[in-house]
Order: sequence, then C-alpha cells, then structure tokens
Amino acid sequence: MRLSNIRSTQLGDKQPTIKKTVGTLKGAAIHSLEKDRLVFNEYKTIYEERKEEILSSEIGISSFIQQLSNLSISNGEIKSQVLCLGALCLYEGIIKHNNKAVDYFNSATGMIREAIRYKEDPEYYNVLAILLNKVGTYGISGAKDDAEILRSYSIGRNYGTFMSYSFYYEELQQTVEKQKLIYKRERLREEMLYFSKHSLWNLPILIYLLYKYHLYVPPTGWFSFTWTPFYWIGIGLFGFDYIMFINRLWRALCKDDKEWEDELLDHYKKKSEVESII
Repeated sequence: MRLSNIRSTQLGDKQPTIKKTVGTLKGAAIHSLEKDRLVFNEYKTIYEERKEEILSSEIGISSFIQQLSNLSISNGEIKSQVLCLGALCLYEGIIKHNNKAVDYFNSATGMIREAIRYKEDPEYYNVLAILLNKVGTYGISGAKDDAEILRSYSIGRNYGTFMSYSFYYEELQQTVEKQKLIYKRERLREEMLYFSKHSLWNLPILIYLLYKYHLYVPPTGWFSFTWTPFYWIGIGLFGFDYIMFINRLWRALCKDDKEWEDELLDHYKKKSEVESII
C-alpha cells in the first residue's frame, strides 16, 4: 500500500476515535469534579449540623478528621476545601480540649498550609492567622509572630465562607489592636519629625519674608524698580508649602481607629506582595 493511501485512509479513520476519546475524558473530568464537590458539601453539611457532637469529644474530632483524610478527592481546589474544613475543626478542638491543643495545632497548621499550596484562597490565610494567633497559649510553645499573623490576615481581610468574616475578626482583634497602637504611634512620630524637619527651614524664611514685606516701602515713579512682586511670590511659595506640611500632619492626627487599622493591614498586604515577588 502506498504511503499516500495510508495517510488518507488509516489516519482519517482515526480522527473520529480521537475526538471521541477527548470528549470522553472531558466528560469524565466534569463528572469527577461534580462527584468531588458533592462529597465535600456532604461533609461540610455534616460538620455544620453536628458540630457540637463532633467537638464534644476527642474521639469525635479524631473520627471526623480521619474520615476527611480517607476521602478520595482528585480535584485540587476541592481537596484544599477539605483540608481547610479539617483545619477549622481542629482549631475549634484546641479551645475545647486543652490537653490535645499542641497536637491539634500542629495538624491544623500543616493542613491549612497544604490547602494554600493547592489553592491560594484568601480565607485560608484567615484560618492560618487565627491558628498562629494561638501560639503561646494552650501550651503551644513558641513566640507569637504578630507580623506573620497580620500578613496572613491582610490577605484574607473581608473574606469568610467556612466561617463568617466577623469570626476571624473577633479572634484576631486583640492582636490587631495591639499592633495598630504600635503602628499608629510610630507613624505619628514620623509625621511629627517630618513636619519639624521641613518647617525648621520653611517657617523662618516665611516669617522673614513677611517681616521684610511689612517694612518695605516701594519707590514711587514710573521707572522705579520694586521688590513687591518678588515678596509676594516668595510668601506664596513658602506659605503654600507650610500649609501643606500642616495639612499633612493634621490629617494624620485626625485619623480614626478604622483608618489606622485599614492602613496597618494595607501596609502588611503590600509587604506580603513584595515578598511573594522576591
């Protein structure tokens, strides 16, 4: 058989088979995703409806976590949701069973970090933040890293599906308040230094120009040279700069707690974005 005949007949006959195979694979993937989602939603519902029963004993928590671990989930995003659900279950277990707090903490942080590797969902960072916030309590050894807590929380701010956003906010409120006061004090100190540094040379010049203008007697006559316009230009320029310095300081002094909190979290979010690029 000629090579041309092989190409035209044999390869042509295979094309429908290839298309059918691709279609079958796509259909199988969709079916698998739907199956994974149904399984996860079932366990999420079980946890929400029977939370008190599950958390009431170490056996209940262990059994639920074991069931989650045994689930056969192929989709990465759904797998991350299963891990997040398990981490939240263990987090709540820390509070209820102090004697298992260290084990629950280690397992939960491992699960949520693995979930983030599967999918960087903002809420996962909230879960990581509240877990890290437990360091130094319930027998969990180590120094609490407020900077890492705030970096995580700044990413997850305003997100909440597994738990309401207010839940994460209340859990982290003390840490946020403490760091907000430190940040506010430091920023106001910087603004005061900035104002002092710039007004140190600006204000004396402005006062000098006003004084000289006040004493200045412009000459009379058609062709007499006068310094009046130059005084006005100098007073205008240095006066405008001084007003800007005052306005900048005043705006910093007038910020309310919500503005300081937003600025603090924006600061940490930008730091985390820079670090992720590096």
